[in-house]
Amino acid sequence: DDPTDYPYETLFMSPQIQELLGYPPEDFIADPLIWERIAHPDDRDRSAAEFAAATAQRRPFRLDYRLRAADGEYRWALDAAAPRLDADGNFLGFIGSVIDISDRKFLEVALQHSETRFRLMANNLPMLVWVHDQDGALTFVNDTYCRFFGVSAEQMRHSAWQALTHPDDGAAYGAEFERCVGERQPFHAEVRVARADGEWRWIESWAQPQTDDSGEYLGHLGSSADITERKRHEEDLRIRHQEEHRVSLRLQEALLPRLLDSVGQQLVEPAGE
Repeated sequence: DDPTDYPYETLFMSPQIQELLGYPPEDFIADPLIWERIAHPDDRDRSAAEFAAATAQRRPFRLDYRLRAADGEYRWALDAAAPRLDADGNFLGFIGSVIDISDRKFLEVALQHSETRFRLMANNLPMLVWVHDQDGALTFVNDTYCRFFGVSAEQMRHSAWQALTHPDDGAAYGAEFERCVGERQPFHAEVRVARADGEWRWIESWAQPQTDDSGEYLGHLGSSADITERKRHEEDLRIRHQEEHRVSLRLQEALLPRLLDSVGQQLVEPAGE
């Protein structure tokens, strides 16, 4: 494919992409087709179709797929983005994030084969890992979860986790999780939570329904990641766009009287010749 025919370009890529895949951010800015080339062949058409549909419909998208790292190994990634709009509602592109979910994928496999192996793996992961039973009650949290919130696993039994969520977010987050448990559907939501030091942090959570060999529902296996820095970056962009729009309006207001005066002079002068 000729990159000059590709209608999209990457304007910014954070340095963390090199930690995830081993490629410098500049590679993604210089080569808009790099995503297609490093996507796993089994995931390429599906991910491209979802991106094209989200672009055409100006809607958010999220998908998980495998990307080939610089060392040749494939990593599972969660790619999520929301539309960027100016003050007039014009579509400017997307702002998104790519998160490594390889460990989560391995966890799902481990849970299917051995609970002991699952607990060992889960307690050595840097992400928050949690398991709910068929009724939605919390039955397991990993060591990272306990350190993040400053709690013990026993304290988190059943629905005690809800007390850790922000009053403005917790009810909607909990209701969405209960819906997904009742309908045996994948769960995804964002919520503010109180970290062990008392600071409110944004986390993004995902969970998949788990079943046994006979297809019986066992509960949800979930994980959460701290996305506070991403939220701050998104807010900074939003404020910057608003300020750019205000500056544009002030310039228009300042120039309009001069423009009208100039047009008036042009209309009057020929009549005096």
